[in-house]
This record gives sequence, C-alpha cells and structure tokens, in this order.
Amino acid sequence: PPWHLITFLAPDFWGNPGAHNFFGSGFYHEKMIYLGIPVFLFSFYALLSKSKNKNLSFFKWFSLITLALGFFPLGWLLYFSRLPLFSTMIPSRIFCLSTFGFCVLAAFGLDLYLRRQIKWHQWKKIFLVIGTVFFFLWLFVLYHKINLPASHYATVSWRNLILPTGFFISTVMVIFFPWLKKGRWAKSLAFLGLVILSILSSLYFANKFLYFSERKFVFPEVAVLSQLKKISGVNRIWG
Repeated sequence: PPWHLITFLAPDFWGNPGAHNFFGSGFYHEKMIYLGIPVFLFSFYALLSKSKNKNLSFFKWFSLITLALGFFPLGWLLYFSRLPLFSTMIPSRIFCLSTFGFCVLAAFGLDLYLRRQIKWHQWKKIFLVIGTVFFFLWLFVLYHKINLPASHYATVSWRNLILPTGFFISTVMVIFFPWLKKGRWAKSLAFLGLVILSILSSLYFANKFLYFSERKFVFPEVAVLSQLKKISGVNRIWG
C-alpha cells in the first residue's frame, strides 16, 4: 500500500522483528524501503535537479518506475494480470532495483552539492516537505498514544520515530553548514558529516535486523532437524 512509503523515513514505524515488536503485515523485509536519511534526501535533490546529464535522467525514470511497480495500483494490476512471469512474482521484491536506483541518484545529488553552486531554494522545499511528513507522523502517533493507551502499537511507533527524526534534523544542519560558513573547507566538513551520519544510521538499522552470533546458536543441533536433513535429499523442508 502507498503508506509504506513512510519506511523511507522511519523503517521501524511498524516495529522490527529483530526487537520482537513487529506488528505490520507480511514479511518485514518485503514491506520496508530504507536508504538512510542522508541518502534519501540527496536522491530527492537529484530528482529535482534540472541537469541534462543522460545518466541522471535514466536513473530518475528507472528509480521511479521500479518503485511504482512495487506499489498499488500498478504492482497490483501486474500481479493479477495472469501474464507469464509477472503473475508468479512477489511485486515488492522489485524494491531491490529501486533501492539501487535511489542510491545512484544520491551519488549524483551529492556530486551536484559538492561541485556546483548549491540551490538553497530547492533544499528548503525538500526540508519543508519531509519536515511536514515527520510532523504529521508525530501527530498521528501522539493521537493514538493518548486515545488508545492500552495498545502497545503506538508506543512502538513513538519510540521508533525518535532516531529517524534525530537523523533528519542532524542531516539538515550538516547540509546547511556551508550556507552559514562560506569556503571550500565548509563543504569538505559537510561531506565528512554526511558520511558519518549515513554510516551511523545504516549500522543502527542493520544491527537490529542482521544479527551476528555463533553458528551453534543460530543452527542448533536438534534431533528433529538432524533427521530432516537426512531424509530431505535434494529437496528442502519449509515450515
């Protein structure tokens, strides 16, 4: 559904299975799109750019089309079209392509930010739009937290909005730094700050879902599983 675009900003808005509080529908990894706040903002900046670079234009269309194919109604129409291949796929897995496309766009956006004169009016529009989305998300969660105190869902969403909001505010401050402090060194410091923010947000996100542990804890020796391994042959058991 279209409201899953929220996961561009807050990946754990509906909880996270790694923290045992996921209350969304379906599989978490097929319902969530997250690039990191800095990457998302720079991909947005590249989308608004009027540069005539052919590669940039290609990735603009590539990213938007592949994103649309994973959402209602376009993805839904293809899925129920009964066409060969399309009707047997899980539409949301196309987000692997759109994620790649947006990361490439972010690289173009960062290049435009560092090498050319920064178009501050565009950045102000981007911050206004994204800031408004965050504002309404907080209002929505606060409303449910007050009116449905017995439900833990609002508490999960409330808690999982804090860090994304913090990353957004920090990214805005770093991007605006060259506007306050003129000079080439200011852009270099801003670049360093953006890299650090991207790494921190990605590591925090990955650490919750991609856990690391000893093999014996992930794949313990259980009598039932050992027997299934023996009788499965070239097949596999799903359950």
